[in-house]
Amino acid sequence: MAGTTTDKRQQILEAARGLFAQYGFRKCTTEDIAGACGMTKAALYHYFDNKEGLFAAVIELEAEALFNQLVVATQDIDDPVEKLSLYVTTRFRRIKGLVNLYQLANPGRKTLAPKVNRQLDRLYEREEGFLRAVLDDGIAKGTFRAIPTQLLPRILIAGSRGVVSDFVVGADEETVNEAVTQLLDLFSRGLVACKKKPS
Repeated sequence: MAGTTTDKRQQILEAARGLFAQYGFRKCTTEDIAGACGMTKAALYHYFDNKEGLFAAVIELEAEALFNQLVVATQDIDDPVEKLSLYVTTRFRRIKGLVNLYQLANPGRKTLAPKVNRQLDRLYEREEGFLRAVLDDGIAKGTFRAIPTQLLPRILIAGSRGVVSDFVVGADEETVNEAVTQLLDLFSRGLVACKKKPS
């Protein structure tokens, strides 16, 4: 019985994920999702309290997929600079395929339901922890300057979200790649040119 319940919940999530991606959160209805699963709206509420809860579960599913892909892509990389670069480029490539999560990658997300915001915050917290470990490792190896890393991960994630919001939507891959490259270059080397010391 437990297996059947889990399977049905997964079926609902997959159907909802596709419909939310196609119509958006506001236009997609619980009737649409229930119909796609061959069940009544009342039966759907046996698994999820409301549309917001269902959308939050979809976002949790996509956020988990994104984070796992990021970890797998970088797990065998020892060089902190390469790991940071691969992390950011992988994030840009993968998030576009996670349509619902991708559509929320903008500064206006705080208007969403609290359950959805909590899932996004949880993802960003996990990313911050991952990035902080990379930065701390780079400092320990002498690759990065010894500066506090408490806020740096959040700054990098905010910059990445800004690039997603401003460049990824409708932009060609070459433009996106260039934006990512410049973001990483700015983050790792800064704007100030190093002046040569007089000999």
